[in-house]
Amino acid sequence: MLFIEGKAGSGKSTLTRFFRDTLVSDRRNPKSEIVADFFYSARDGKLHQSHEMMLRSLLYHILETNESCFVHFQETYRNLPQPDSESRIKWPYESLKEILRKCSKQLRSKLILVVDALDESDDGDRRDIVELLWNLAERKDGNCVKICLTSRPIIGLPKSFYSDPRCYHLKLQEKNKQDIEKYTQSFLGNLHLTFKGIAEAKKYIIDHAEGVFVWVHLIEKDLKYHSENGCSQEELMGILKKLPTSLEKYYESMLRELKDNKEPYIEYGKRILQFCLFSQRPIGLAELHQALAIPSNKLQGFTATLDYLEHNMSGNIYALVTKAVGHFIEIKKIPKYDST
Repeated sequence: MLFIEGKAGSGKSTLTRFFRDTLVSDRRNPKSEIVADFFYSARDGKLHQSHEMMLRSLLYHILETNESCFVHFQETYRNLPQPDSESRIKWPYESLKEILRKCSKQLRSKLILVVDALDESDDGDRRDIVELLWNLAERKDGNCVKICLTSRPIIGLPKSFYSDPRCYHLKLQEKNKQDIEKYTQSFLGNLHLTFKGIAEAKKYIIDHAEGVFVWVHLIEKDLKYHSENGCSQEELMGILKKLPTSLEKYYESMLRELKDNKEPYIEYGKRILQFCLFSQRPIGLAELHQALAIPSNKLQGFTATLDYLEHNMSGNIYALVTKAVGHFIEIKKIPKYDST
């Protein structure tokens, strides 16, 4: 087991997704290696905090990759009660754990389980789930189970968990200082600062980052914004030292700035956040541009003509997004999509 522990914003989920995507894309023989993953999310409601859902997701990925595992599901499935009124079958929680144990013991493929954001899970059975995963992470009879588990610092884990030789414990904020230094050096070099100014700003950022990459990224955006608007080096240093050094306080500050906006930017901000939060996929900038042109009270059954859009679309969607939602939304290119 690789247990990655880190503060909010230290890069746990980014690292985990890279880890998962690399494993999946690098597999030459899919049957020789099974990768199953689950990302807990407190934002998405109880279903995504559920340990039962985590087990169901892992087992689905295993069965999808290796159909020979069906034998471990078969007996339990035949003994399940009849489906409910909505034709759903309820799999007992303990049965799901037992099926996962059987699969891990009898598979001849390498099994890799990736479980992210344990701290966002239901804390009721959290210790039980950790012990289940921990006990799976062992080598027996030629089969191999590897587990990547990530979490913010939480209490209640077994004390021996940190000393067991099967568990590699990594505190991310203690390991990414060098990467943060490189990242900081890179963006400061584009702000037209003197050598001394870069050194001073870099030292201040490194001293206060505490391994939190997101905080550094927000600092970068603020400094770039003020630099592009003509601030001097002295003024930039003053702004830097006034910015909150805690990620939570930084978000509070960003929200206060948005509350100071005037109409129509507050309404635009609410709608942009709603569109982005509830979309099942990343929204294209052109889609957002057109959606914002339609008044919220006309969303249902409204057909926007080309003439209507020409008269009601924002003249500068980039500026509108920045003004309405600040740094809470990021516009970027995504490799799988043709547009921004």
